[in-house]
Amino acid sequence: MRTEKILSYAVALTAVICILVLAGCASTQPNKIIANEKLLAAAGFKRHPADTPAKLEQLKKMPQLKLFTRKENDSEYYIYVDAQHCQCLFEGGREEYERYQELALKNQLEADKRTNEKRDRPRDLDWGQWRFRDNW
Repeated sequence: MRTEKILSYAVALTAVICILVLAGCASTQPNKIIANEKLLAAAGFKRHPADTPAKLEQLKKMPQLKLFTRKENDSEYYIYVDAQHCQCLFEGGREEYERYQELALKNQLEADKRTNEKRDRPRDLDWGQWRFRDNW
């Protein structure tokens, strides 16, 4: 009887942990989408809202949350679609796309730098014991 009770607690605890982990993953996704859409806007992409039900239905049929190209006449356009969150699409040309790539790379390098600084910073180290250059 006691073993069954412990087992039921273990199963319940495992279920709670799984739910929390999945909820954590789900909550970070919208933040990444919002950050990416801000980056697109900063790069000069134009935001076009799906302001009619027909436009929203059309958005839902397009590739979601990634850049793709569309050619019209002799021009190439870069399109990013978000039918779920902003219910809009972003459109830009070659210049906006190149600016977006520059900004995305800059953001990634800054994020990597912050991560490395946190990881490489020694914690709880008494530097007072060390005398640099004096001992050599």
